[in-house]
Amino acid sequence: VGGAKSAGPGGQGLQWPLFKWCQTEDDKYFARLARNKAGKTMISVYDTKDMSLLDKKSIQMENVVDFNWSPKEAIMCVYQ
Repeated sequence: VGGAKSAGPGGQGLQWPLFKWCQTEDDKYFARLARNKAGKTMISVYDTKDMSLLDKKSIQMENVVDFNWSPKEAIMCVYQ
């Protein structure tokens, strides 16, 4: 029986939850952790207004394990 644990970008497969919402007053952003075609980790942040990728590009970072949003502001903490 599977559970909420799947290997994320640090391993193989998908990370649960697939999207993480920035739960501020306006709920303006959500993001997901993925890998690009070269296998490097990246965080894609989307704007809820039109569900588009923020600034039309993902944030490329080395060896990202996970990330979380601040509970009060649109600030992200990334774990490498």
